[in-house]
Amino acid sequence: MIAIHASHAERRVPDRQIVYLHGFPGGPEELQAFGTATFDGYAPDRRHDAVDLDFPAYVDHLADAIDARFPNGRMTLIGFSAGARMALEIGSKLSARVDEIILISAAAPLQSGDFLEHMAGRLVFGTALRSPTAFRTLTWVQAQAARWAPAWLFQSILASALGADRDLKHSPQFARVIQSVVTGTLQAGAVGYRREVLAYVRPWADLLPRVTAPVTLYHGTEDNWTPMGMADVLAAHLPNVRAVHRLPGQSHYSTLAAVLAQLGVARHSGNEA
Repeated sequence: MIAIHASHAERRVPDRQIVYLHGFPGGPEELQAFGTATFDGYAPDRRHDAVDLDFPAYVDHLADAIDARFPNGRMTLIGFSAGARMALEIGSKLSARVDEIILISAAAPLQSGDFLEHMAGRLVFGTALRSPTAFRTLTWVQAQAARWAPAWLFQSILASALGADRDLKHSPQFARVIQSVVTGTLQAGAVGYRREVLAYVRPWADLLPRVTAPVTLYHGTEDNWTPMGMADVLAAHLPNVRAVHRLPGQSHYSTLAAVLAQLGVARHSGNEA
């Protein structure tokens, strides 16, 4: 039986090989958004990697890259937001080498529930779902905003923030890092971003039964980027779920901050100079 928790017990990821799969828009820098923290693992930057490959071929490419980076021993995969899909893809490909998959603020398949109209990113995902051509135009507009008005774009992205994200968006450190992350995502045609978003909005629920590694989910109850119901859907359809940890009052990025600190993967320093 899946354990549904109102809070999460103190735990840390043991010393092991850790792979972090960032969200979209996102990048490895998001690990630095909550203070001066170090990450002793592998965080591949999927924004501009092998942009000539389509999504299925890129999954194979990334699985090979991770396997080459950690040729021996077992590993833990951490997927944040839209990076949850990639963590599950890699977990399926490298199942014999994965000890655990940790999903934080995970995005479930759109078709698995009535989610789209309740998501802060519904304009982006809805456009991608309706028309790849219109989505390309939208990303071009976003890229111009990121180039000429990054502070405005950051505020517009976080305008509907709920829970602890409302306070987090006023952090100078968080704002500086996320602005950089978004700008980096939208550079050079945003090919990696478009590749994953277009793959995400298509049906992919058939992946879930193939992920045999143990999965632990952490989700904020106030998340309006990936609603709490997405964690429930993933828990219901993944075959080996250890627990779903509900974080009261936390939203999207604040859940990431809390869980990374709790796991000892990246810790807030309290210094936001």
